[in-house]
Amino acid sequence: MPRTTSEYPQLFTKSVTLKDAQVGDLILFTGTNPNVQKPGYAGIISKINNDSITLVRSSSSKSTSA
Repeated sequence: MPRTTSEYPQLFTKSVTLKDAQVGDLILFTGTNPNVQKPGYAGIISKINNDSITLVRSSSSKSTSA
């Protein structure tokens, strides 16, 4: 896996809608700037319950918590 999420899209040839997402899928999010359409962070879907998705989110390398 690349070190940064902005490099993730080049690894994959398939994407699915949230409706078709499954536990274990990698989910990518863009940042808050609507003009920049590259991933800002990622997570792995850990649970799906009706219309609610729970994920384990990646953290920034800038995090200082231990």
